[in-house]
Amino acid sequence: MVNAEMRMKQLMLLTLVVMLPKPSPVFALALSDVELQSHLNQRLSARIMLTDVQAEEISELNIGVKEIADENSAARQVVLKHEVVAEGSKYYLTITSKDVIREPILSFVVELNWSSGHLLRNYALIIDPQ
Repeated sequence: MVNAEMRMKQLMLLTLVVMLPKPSPVFALALSDVELQSHLNQRLSARIMLTDVQAEEISELNIGVKEIADENSAARQVVLKHEVVAEGSKYYLTITSKDVIREPILSFVVELNWSSGHLLRNYALIIDPQ
């Protein structure tokens, strides 16, 4: 009798565990710090690692990169281009400029949108002369 009651409790517990809602996978995308690969008076070359992202998730990303213009600066706005590049199992957002960077400080914002989330991150670069 004790054995039968114990088995019944175990069966009820197992049923309860099986019926619990399963966690859905979460797209926990994050952006690393920026890695600057250029100097002042050169075209911008920088990259940011996309962390916790899978290959199939890359295609659903909508990415925007835009310079944050300084209102007090008379300098012209820098046009930034971006591209996602795979290196082995890692993905990087590369950011480049067509023109050379003449100002030592460059601020920009990266905006990522996907079906289940949104991420906005500001970056400020202090660009050393060569």
